[in-house]
Amino acid sequence: MPTPGWRVECTRRSRNWTSFSSPWARAWDGHEVVATFDDKTEAVVRARGNLCHGEGHLRIDQSQDRYVRPPVFFAWSRALSSLHMKPWVRNILLSLCALLVMAGAAYYWFIVESHVPGGAEFALDIGEVRRLAGAAPGDKPIAIEVEAVALFKPPAAFVVAGDGWKPTDLPVYSYRVVYPQSSVIIDTALNEELGSGNLASFDAAAFARMQAAMAQASLILLTHEHADHIGGLTTHPNLAAVLAATRLTREQIANPTAMLPARFPDHALDGYVPLDYRKYDAVAVQRERPRFVTQFTIKEDRAAVFGQLGALHRLHEAEPRIQIVPGHDGVAVERLIDARLMRPRFGSTASDQRN
Repeated sequence: MPTPGWRVECTRRSRNWTSFSSPWARAWDGHEVVATFDDKTEAVVRARGNLCHGEGHLRIDQSQDRYVRPPVFFAWSRALSSLHMKPWVRNILLSLCALLVMAGAAYYWFIVESHVPGGAEFALDIGEVRRLAGAAPGDKPIAIEVEAVALFKPPAAFVVAGDGWKPTDLPVYSYRVVYPQSSVIIDTALNEELGSGNLASFDAAAFARMQAAMAQASLILLTHEHADHIGGLTTHPNLAAVLAATRLTREQIANPTAMLPARFPDHALDGYVPLDYRKYDAVAVQRERPRFVTQFTIKEDRAAVFGQLGALHRLHEAEPRIQIVPGHDGVAVERLIDARLMRPRFGSTASDQRN
């Protein structure tokens, strides 16, 4: 490489078109190519030969008080040219390199990246939650039950950003909060038909127990309107009766595309009065999904989800005795069952839970 103050000139016309962006590789007879690297340094090349192949006579003088410092891509081009390959082969290789760089950047952005975006805030006042729970009339719950209705096994990257492509268990649950004289169902899973062949397993007996419990429940709640949470409701054989105990939010009713392939029968919701939450929304995630899922598949608000995740993390640090139940985490649910904080399978009556 010439030292500062030197100038490079070749005697033959360049045919090097290996770079899509670098002027170094497009120097032609009688033209100066200038690339500014910073406020003090310029690189000037007067090229009349094939710079990469080194064809022609090379003359170096000190006529300019500038020095040659080729950009990185030109160094790549020169390295490839040293292999004496045909220009079209070199062009293909450089194109593949460019595509690999772009693919890597896209993979990171859509599959791996999971930084907390700006404005991701959610205020979770556990004191207010406790006050509201204590203000509810009647007896307090005596048990929490869970039914594992179905199982998906998607690639881990579909569930948590950056977790790779190994299949991971994604169980589908329904929960029942049991009171002495009543019960509350939280989420209604989905039937086998709605699984559309994507299910790794389906427990028909668990689904039947859940639908029977729905008919006896005094209250049915849905954390959100995805098919694996609302499907057991939309397919219930006595929908009109269970809808009377169901509290759907205004957002859930206004977003029917989010529940596909589940759907309510025509006119099933005519006259239904939805619930307006004043403050707290249900949260059913631990870590955020990759961007291609949140933005292009389920179209959720990433900033809002990150805000809720942050609030849950702070709550866990401040109140470690509070058990946070993830919606699809089989390991966490089994841990709660082993600790006798949750019971597997729905019992037939509330009195069964006291025995």
